[in-house]
Amino acid sequence: FGTDYSLFEGEKTIPRLTMSYGCLNRCKFCIVPHGKITPVSDEIIRQQVDSFHKLDYRLIYIDDKTYGQCQNYSMTGDLAKQINDPLFNGFIVHTTSRMLNEDRCGKFVDANVKVAELGLETFNDTILKAYNKPSSEQSVIDAIKNCNDVGILPIVNLIIGLYEETDDTYKRTF
Repeated sequence: FGTDYSLFEGEKTIPRLTMSYGCLNRCKFCIVPHGKITPVSDEIIRQQVDSFHKLDYRLIYIDDKTYGQCQNYSMTGDLAKQINDPLFNGFIVHTTSRMLNEDRCGKFVDANVKVAELGLETFNDTILKAYNKPSSEQSVIDAIKNCNDVGILPIVNLIIGLYEETDDTYKRTF
């Protein structure tokens, strides 16, 4: 029972670690169940990490939809010790600009987060608001600055084809 990656033994991978299900945000475009977070038990999280030991990886992708919402995010620092591999470089997380405030970015560094995948979607306040996105142009600017200040690499997710997009809004996002 549990995860088994033996099929990929020795292959270069970025394994996925699930620490929670759901999201508290209510973005209109998202299919992730929202309004509730269900944590994965510590035992299952540790079993997942153990299942990675025969893989060739440097980073682990944490599959939580908004890293930092579930309280167990703080255990990733301990998981890095459990991995005990000198080639392990840290975690990739997916989150929102609100989660990347100055205080939390410091906690993410302590949790061995190296890359923050930011659900940007578009860089246009009116469109963000229309889709209930919990961010704004300014919060995105602040989040990227906060990541850069502490050495976390920010990368962005964009949605191409939102109904409200125009040539001008695409240019703004670019």
